[in-house]
Amino acid sequence: ADIENLTKQSPGRLIVLDFFAQWCGPCKNIAPKLEAMAKEFTTVEFAKVDVDENEVSLMHGNS
Repeated sequence: ADIENLTKQSPGRLIVLDFFAQWCGPCKNIAPKLEAMAKEFTTVEFAKVDVDENEVSLMHGNS
């Protein structure tokens, strides 16, 4: 989902963005934990951002 649309659709909700890359080992290690948290904390919006596919990662200081 587009981050701007996500924030508009979820006003007042906590949003957790997972900046990841397909080739990143630590990203793969944390993915199951984030998925479990998303199931447990249903009032929190979780979203993934592929840093290799999305320019938004640069706007948030990730490369």
